[in-house]
Amino acid sequence: KYVYGKDTFCIHFMYVSIVSVYKFRIFNKQFIFEHFLKKLMYTEKINHTECIRNF
Repeated sequence: KYVYGKDTFCIHFMYVSIVSVYKFRIFNKQFIFEHFLKKLMYTEKINHTECIRNF
C-alpha cells in the first residue's frame, strides 16, 4: 500500500509539473507572439516606404 501511494504521488507530481510547463509554454508563446506582432508593426512603419520603393 505504501509503494502504491508513493507511485501515485510521483504520477501526480509529474502531472502537475507537466501541466505547469505546458501552461508556461502557452503563456510564453502568447507573449512572444504579441512581442513579434509589435515588432512587426514597428518595423513595418519604418520599412514601409522602403518596401514600396523596392517593390
